[in-house]
Amino acid sequence: MLPFIRLLSGQLADALAGSSPSHVTQWRGRRQRRGFERAEGEVWKDDAAPMPDVAAALADPEQESETRSTLYEMIAAQ
Repeated sequence: MLPFIRLLSGQLADALAGSSPSHVTQWRGRRQRRGFERAEGEVWKDDAAPMPDVAAALADPEQESETRSTLYEMIAAQ
């Protein structure tokens, strides 16, 4: 087998063939089109536990306004 043919096997061949994006990529695209932005950050281990709850509260239409204003008030008070 010629060396360049060997390169076109497996995942590289799928990428070159224009295979569809992964499910995670599709899900992130849908979220972005709905106005969500992916955010990452580093926090101390003790502060990491409530982060998913804060993110969920900001994403919930019923809680987002109150959560956002509470966070801004807490940050501004420092």
